Amino acid sequence: MAQWRRAGVALARVRADDLAHLPAADALAATDALLAIGATVPLSVERLTWSGLIELQVYGGGGNSGATLRNDYVELYNRGPEAVSVSGWSVQYLPASGNGTWQTTALRGAIGPGQYYLVQQAQGGGGTASLPAPDAIGTIAISGTAGHVALVDSQSALPAGTCEGLSGVVDFVGFGGAVCREGAAAAPAASNTSALICAQSGCIDTDDKGADFFAGSPQPRNGQVLYTCGSTETLTLSISEIQGAGVTSPVVNRRVRTSGVVTGLKTNGFFIQTPDAGADADPATSEGLFVFTSVPPGRLARESVEVTGIVQEFVPASDPAAPPLTEIVSPTVALVSSGAPLPAPIVVTASDTQPAGGGSQLEKYEGMRVSIDSLTVIAPTSGTTIEAAATGTTNGVFYGVITGLERPRREPGVDVSSRLPPGAPVTIPRFDGNPERLRVDTDGQPGATPIDVTTGTVVTGLIGPLDYGFRTYTLLPDVATPPAIAGGMVAAPVSIPASDEFTIASFNLQRFFDTVNDAETSDAVLTPAAFANRLNKASLAIRGIMRLPDVIGVEEMENLATLQALASKVSADAVAAGQADPAYHAILEEGNDIGGIDVGFLVRSDRVTIHDYQQPGKDTQYMDPNTGELDLLNDRPPLLLRATVRLPAAVPSPITVIVNHLRSLSGIEDPADGSRIRVKRRAQAEFVASLVQNLQQADADRAIVLVGDFNAFHVNDGYVDVIGTILGSPAPADQVVLASDDLVEPNLWNVVATAPRHQQYSYVFDGNAQELDHVIVNTVAASAFDRLEYGRANADFPESYRSDPNRPERISDHDMSVAYFKASLKQATVMAVPALTTTAAARPTTLTATLTNARTGEPVAGAPVAFDMNGETHPGTTGLDGVATTAVTFGSPGSFTLRVTFEGTDTLLPSSGTAR
Repeated sequence: MAQWRRAGVALARVRADDLAHLPAADALAATDALLAIGATVPLSVERLTWSGLIELQVYGGGGNSGATLRNDYVELYNRGPEAVSVSGWSVQYLPASGNGTWQTTALRGAIGPGQYYLVQQAQGGGGTASLPAPDAIGTIAISGTAGHVALVDSQSALPAGTCEGLSGVVDFVGFGGAVCREGAAAAPAASNTSALICAQSGCIDTDDKGADFFAGSPQPRNGQVLYTCGSTETLTLSISEIQGAGVTSPVVNRRVRTSGVVTGLKTNGFFIQTPDAGADADPATSEGLFVFTSVPPGRLARESVEVTGIVQEFVPASDPAAPPLTEIVSPTVALVSSGAPLPAPIVVTASDTQPAGGGSQLEKYEGMRVSIDSLTVIAPTSGTTIEAAATGTTNGVFYGVITGLERPRREPGVDVSSRLPPGAPVTIPRFDGNPERLRVDTDGQPGATPIDVTTGTVVTGLIGPLDYGFRTYTLLPDVATPPAIAGGMVAAPVSIPASDEFTIASFNLQRFFDTVNDAETSDAVLTPAAFANRLNKASLAIRGIMRLPDVIGVEEMENLATLQALASKVSADAVAAGQADPAYHAILEEGNDIGGIDVGFLVRSDRVTIHDYQQPGKDTQYMDPNTGELDLLNDRPPLLLRATVRLPAAVPSPITVIVNHLRSLSGIEDPADGSRIRVKRRAQAEFVASLVQNLQQADADRAIVLVGDFNAFHVNDGYVDVIGTILGSPAPADQVVLASDDLVEPNLWNVVATAPRHQQYSYVFDGNAQELDHVIVNTVAASAFDRLEYGRANADFPESYRSDPNRPERISDHDMSVAYFKASLKQATVMAVPALTTTAAARPTTLTATLTNARTGEPVAGAPVAFDMNGETHPGTTGLDGVATTAVTFGSPGSFTLRVTFEGTDTLLPSSGTAR
């Protein structure tokens, strides 16, 4: 019989499966016997019947600080042989103190044998991932650390203020500091990042939750997932037999006993490996394995240990489509000896990490000690941004490829490890995930020092266990043998525009907030020093890396005042540095983003004349497929600018520039919210396409340039072809989940295609170089386009650089795109003035001058000129023959000087001529 304990007093719990096999009289006698010795029978034998259902997982950290999942949840499992109807049942929650009212969530439907059942609960304010589609939904805010959760065969709330003497309870979990529990001890405490999980996927239930449950990474599963319990005997196996030759273990969810040498540590477990002498001869089976302890393991490298536990294929709750990692959970560890030699590391070469090798090509080394002679960094060390201080801290993680392999880029299609949404065409292209990528967590082992590197750094002497995380094999360098680094990128500015060139740029300034807390938004509030540091870094980037573009489309700027502060800072710094003052004019209209970020423009008033600007689409709506209701389409509506660029010696260039910041890809695979995100992204792309088409139809001679963070690749991502739709060349319906019609004619042109292939990126995500920031032109603007360059100061530089206010690197996580356009030069002119001849006083005389186009030799007609003679000015206008005349009367004979000037026009340079 199981035991519940409260305040140290044992309470006998009579379960139906304990007594159901007894005759009624015997069952009653057993109950009377318990009562006779002073025990309490809190559950009604008549109400409680064996169902095979258990509470498998409890998670209360949803949306809390550090959590990935947005919601709390309870997961049920039917380990019995028959389906169980839960209609009319409930999941109920009571705080750890045992006081208060039981909160209830009604259940529905039935749970088949071997089937999971997911009960979604309250959503917190944080987190980035939704649960799988839930089977039932409640609003209970479960404690992240301690409480009581009961599975009850009715929907009536259990008696308030108690967790004793309860009737109708099918299963019960008291965890953390809960005053009631099933068994000798409460289940372990959970946290914001760990759930309570029943060992062996729910195939065991000893009625002692303290023994049955462990705290581990949340792994919510719904009714779409089935698992059949197997044998509960303990198998004695070698590590290679546990790993097997496939992606998953052949003995998953079985209890095993194995042994090995501790080769590396993590904060929540350790790696073991078979000694070299005991390794098998099969190159397809790994000799290493991770042992998950959920807490610091208290082990040392070079210990020989025996481990008994459950084999699990771990998949992060935040990424349910990720490939699994084989590990042992709920372990019991026995020390065999200390000082054992470490197994020799396996050398990983380029042949092991081929671009076409598939995502599991390193499965054969999973958990083993490996070494890499030379690795070239393809993504810099990442970390955490501390917004209020405008600083960044390192996490020691970077990505690389075996030196000699090409830097991987984001390719078309849905990631091959992700499930396609229901009903999606099977012909959608699949992105292979670039399996040549390797992830290095330099401080992944306790005591190691994190290493900050830029893209291009060459890292040598990497040795350590091969882990797996973020869909990437991850090396954890040994503490005693840190790697060496050499080389790496330095900030790279764009070229200085020629005298006949003007530039239009895009700059995502990554959540550029001020020092004011705006109640209407969830903005970050910077200290005055932090705000000054951000302004300084941004000024350095605009002046030194971007070369003061004529028009900058700005994304993720909080408000107009903040953008004006940046414009003033750039002007002051430019003057102090001896540069021309660009006198940037700031333009920004508030949008709809709850985070408080908007798009805007910085426009050089010394070279650009602003005509007008507008914000189309602020109130445009779309149909949310999740709710069936209309909602705002554009969180950050586009901003449209009409202006004219005026360069010395060049014809004025009228332009229309539209800055964009579309909905991100985040959550597009989410089972619950992915549909809404995909629909919204398509609607936004079609809105931009229609906007441009309307402009083209209204004025076929209009030069249109689109810039911004489109949050879309330059290739079809397989879900929604955002860029293809905007260009007027959307992906065919069998190549994308949500297809669009062709809305643009003539088509637009994405000028990223003109950059060298290795330069076609503005952002780096998990080691994949990808283009999110685009410059798109129509055919009129394309006729003046010259080239595209990138200011390299962000995407390839470590997060720690954010903390240095005196360098431009890492003001943002996006690189800056700068497009160069050629302005038409004005035509030179020549003024010919005949020599003056002596004339009698007081006699009218006609003066002439001829204006000619110097390049074509053609006369310039209709041009106003000025005849200036001895301080008197007389106007004239050239005729069809280019000749201008004026009549003057000389007061007396003498010496005269005639100067005729033409001031020039928007297409012609000025000229002058002199005669005596």
